[in-house]
Amino acid sequence: MNDKNIDFYKKINLDKFKEFARLMGLDTKIDIDFIYPYIQSAKILVELGAGYGRVIEALLEKGFQGQIVAFERVSELMNHLRSQFDNEKFNRKITLIEADFKYYPFPEKVDVVLWLWSGFLEYSKIEQIQNVKRIYANLTDKGVLVIEIPIEVKHLGKHEDHQIIKVETEWGTIEAYMPRYEELLDYAAQAGFAGVERLDYATTTNLKRAIYIFRK
Repeated sequence: MNDKNIDFYKKINLDKFKEFARLMGLDTKIDIDFIYPYIQSAKILVELGAGYGRVIEALLEKGFQGQIVAFERVSELMNHLRSQFDNEKFNRKITLIEADFKYYPFPEKVDVVLWLWSGFLEYSKIEQIQNVKRIYANLTDKGVLVIEIPIEVKHLGKHEDHQIIKVETEWGTIEAYMPRYEELLDYAAQAGFAGVERLDYATTTNLKRAIYIFRK
């Protein structure tokens, strides 16, 4: 995550965070509906930037049987995750790690890495390439990386140019870099992925977004 963005996540009210999800049409977990056929058989799944637990909730609702490892670096959000999922019912299935994954090793090789709701964009282009390479090295032989990002920015944020986005709120500012499709293909090739599948979709609030399936 861009360190400049950390204040936003530390200061934002949890209810407001969920309101953003509703505004974007992601509260319905429609993105999980699209990707679930690609990830449902994973034995070990990592989510990067677990936030308030939207994706974990969706996976449990769908009956996902694998181990879930959730990274979240913001203490305020991690405290909420622990209150929801860190108990006897889930402790063998869900591992919560309070850390930025780029500074913390994965527990072991994993089958799937999920990076949803634009979290991937909060790194510079150079860091995005480094992150894709690092994830590749931590995937099993047939592992999959799933990245979900907007095709257009409609409600939250403005473009400083074609690829740099800035979201300004009363809690702080988020700065992001939105790579072109061709750049993502280049990231995949540099890391060693065999290919990338793109799925375009619209959220329930009609935001155009894309899911990229990186296959090892």
